Amino acid sequence: MVNPASQQINELEEQLQRRKNLQDITNRIHSAQNIKQILVDLKDGILNLFDAYSVTIYIVDRMRSEIFSMFLSGSKINEIRVPVSNRSIAGYVANTGKIANIADAYDEKELNAIDKELSFDASWDKKSGFRTKQILAAPVYHNGKLM
Repeated sequence: MVNPASQQINELEEQLQRRKNLQDITNRIHSAQNIKQILVDLKDGILNLFDAYSVTIYIVDRMRSEIFSMFLSGSKINEIRVPVSNRSIAGYVANTGKIANIADAYDEKELNAIDKELSFDASWDKKSGFRTKQILAAPVYHNGKLM
């Protein structure tokens, strides 16, 4: 039989550790020298924080009406750019400011229920050999502006 007091202590310790990890990532983001450092160097810490397999953080390029991200491929940093439009999941979130919580990225009916234009680009899965299942995408604002 599990002691309720020790179970509660364990839960509180886990919550404290999550808060410490969040504070650490937040501090590292605030002290970053450039966007590359946030997008590439902090990726593993963010993955651990959310217990996720993959994460992509996009930055708004207002001049081009796009969002972009950077990723490390071997020792080379590559860039991905996506139009701010309802055609992609990340573009939809940037365009509408709404959160997208998708149970199955390959389910066209689920995507169409969110927006008729919405689709999932499976080409990244084909390149990586990873099959995306769930997606949680959320806009991040600072002083009312999409970041």
